[in-house]
Order: sequence, then structure tokens, then C-alpha cells
Amino acid sequence: MIASMELRHLRYFVAVAEELNFGRAARRLNMSQPPLSMQIKALEGELGAVLLDRGSHRTQLTPAGAAMLEAAYEVLNLVDLLPARVAGAASGERRTLSIGAVPTAVPGILPSVIQQFRKEHPGVQLQVREMNTREQLDALEAGALGVGLVRRGLHSKQLAQTQILSERLLLAVPEIHPWIRGSDSVRLSDLGNEDFIFFSREIGRWHFDELIRVCESIGEFTPRVAQQCHTVMSQLGLVSAGVGVGLVTELTRSVHVHGVRYVELSDVPISFPLIATWDDRITDSLRSEFVQMIARAGREIPSLPELDHQDLSS
Repeated sequence: MIASMELRHLRYFVAVAEELNFGRAARRLNMSQPPLSMQIKALEGELGAVLLDRGSHRTQLTPAGAAMLEAAYEVLNLVDLLPARVAGAASGERRTLSIGAVPTAVPGILPSVIQQFRKEHPGVQLQVREMNTREQLDALEAGALGVGLVRRGLHSKQLAQTQILSERLLLAVPEIHPWIRGSDSVRLSDLGNEDFIFFSREIGRWHFDELIRVCESIGEFTPRVAQQCHTVMSQLGLVSAGVGVGLVTELTRSVHVHGVRYVELSDVPISFPLIATWDDRITDSLRSEFVQMIARAGREIPSLPELDHQDLSS
């Protein structure tokens, strides 16, 4: 058995997985076939899973093997990039700042901040990833993310956070809606018979559950969720098609989709926070500047309400 998995074991497996032939993989690796077969067998024992289906006519990847190949590619790619990244950071050359964001933050506040940041730091590459709050927390604690933009406070000793802004809830409705189309505002309590388009609970469990709670506590109904989506555009596209209405946060108004109107909810006084969070154990001047920049952008959005410490931030 492999006492401790090493990079060479990943390279051995990748060679076999790409060639699907132990003989060709061994020649590619400049080693004999029996030791290679033993190393792959030991790797399977270490992982507790069969990675290759060794048929009499050909070798094939099992589902576990396919997942292993994808993971191995990711690890080896990061290892290959490591020397250049370290050298670049040491010499002050091109750097990367990874930013995670809940989907609604991407079109709402990030474009102007990214544009400004790139103008001031042309040598820094910004990588933006749409992630839910749980995924961002895990990535931050693993050191795979520089800054996270989340919807709720994170209880972690190693993470610092600051609230960027607080957004009201709006209703996204199709222009063809039979009774809302001519209104500038509606009451949530009047929407009990509507079909709703929500973000997938898989993507944002806290956000999904809070919307249910708001409907039940303020609207006094349990929403009929007709469909769950993974992106802002898919949600608004379904609203435009008349499949249902959507409860969206205020920054979503920056997304213009043909056939969709945004309507005020006159009886919903609460708002949803957008919070920046980062690993406080790591000193990073670029990250600090990005956080300051997005916090300033949040303060400069005139239509958003003043921050309220009683908002849904816990």
C-alpha cells in the first residue's frame, strides 16, 4: 500500500488513464509495466476504490477513475503553476486574486469594482467564481479563495468580515402579468396564488430558506416554487416567459432582461446583507485594497437603504 500519496502516483495514474493501456503508459513514463501496475493497484488500495476496469480486451476508467482523473488534473495543474506564481509574487510581477461571490452579486456590484481595480492594478489577474456561502467558507479556510462575497455572517475564528451593503427585496414580474403589469408596487401578502421562481436551494440554502420564511411570516403563505434555477439569467428568463415571478435582491435591477419588470414590495421592511469575508491570518495588501474598493462602491449606491443591524445578517 502507498504509505503517503505523492505527485508521482498521480502522474502514473494520469498516464494510464490517458493511454488506457498499461504497456503504452509504462513506455511513456520510461518504466517497466509490472511496477506501474503495482503502483496503480496500491493507489486503488489507498483510495478504497477501483479506478480502472481491466478487461481482457481493453482498459477503461470506472466512474471513480473518471472523478480521480479530473481531480488529478486539477492538482497537477496547480503544481505546474506553483513556481511561476511564487516567482511572480516574489518579483512583484503578475498576481492572481480569487474572488468568490453569490450569484446575485456578480452582475450587481462587481463589474464596476473589477473595472476600477484592473485599471489601478493592470498586472493583477482577477478570477471571479460564482459560489454559494458554504462553498466560499470551505475555499477560504483551505486558502483557495482571497475574498468571498456572501449573504450571511460566517462564524469562523480565522475569517474577518465587513458588511458591504444591505438590499431590499423586489419582485421580478413578466410584463405580460395579468394584474401586476401596471403596478409600481405590490404587497407580498397578495402573492399567495402566484408561482415562484427561486434560486436552487442547492446553490444557496440560507437564501432559499430566508425567502420561504419571509413569505410565511410577512405574506402569511407558503410559496409555490414552480422551478429552481442556478443563475440570475435563468431565473429572469423564466420570469420573462411567464413561468412565474421571482423574489430578487435590489442589485438585480442592474440586469435588464426583455419582458421583465421590477416591482417594489410595500409590506416587506427587511433587507438582505452582502458581506465581504477573508482569511484574517494572511496579510495581503491587494486583497485589502479590493475589499476597501467594494465597500466604497456599496456606500455609493444611492438607492439602497441604510445598513440596519437588525437585517438578516446572522
